[in-house]
Amino acid sequence: MTPAGAHGRLRQAARAVAAALLAAAAVAGAAGAAGGCARPGTLDGSISATIPLGFDDVELVLDDDGALLVRYLDDVSYPEVAYEGTNTVAELRVTADVGGMVAGEPLDVTGAAEVARYVIVLTDDGEIVQDARLFPEIFAAELTLDAVPRAVGDACAGRFRVIFVDGTTLRGTFDGVLVAPSY
Repeated sequence: MTPAGAHGRLRQAARAVAAALLAAAAVAGAAGAAGGCARPGTLDGSISATIPLGFDDVELVLDDDGALLVRYLDDVSYPEVAYEGTNTVAELRVTADVGGMVAGEPLDVTGAAEVARYVIVLTDDGEIVQDARLFPEIFAAELTLDAVPRAVGDACAGRFRVIFVDGTTLRGTFDGVLVAPSY
């Protein structure tokens, strides 16, 4: 077998593994969502062993460049240093054309998605600093919209699954109204 042929088979095998992991995450996510939740979304996955995923609210943003941002927000308060703010526990940014999606059909957004984290913490020394724990690079990502938004003010609901290159996972659900970015 030529090196190019071997490389092609290796890529096919990696894609098959990613598809199987995404399918397993879908089953686990559906089982978790079946419990009924009053929050506007859920966020979990094996990455929670190293990165806390607790949140208070979900914000759905249609960015100026057409990207969909799903932000899981957590209100923080450090009265000892007179600080109050909002942490972005996780932000899924999808640059694929979500307006052209079909409701209920999963879309592979690998290469068109990234996950970021913007969290402020209070150190033992009483300083407010950026938390250094970041999400790894994405290996595979899938987005399904149950309500496909076309513009700011539209309903937007769905779910996503991400597998990171280190094998950890992140999955979430969301339901709300699309808002414009606030700068």
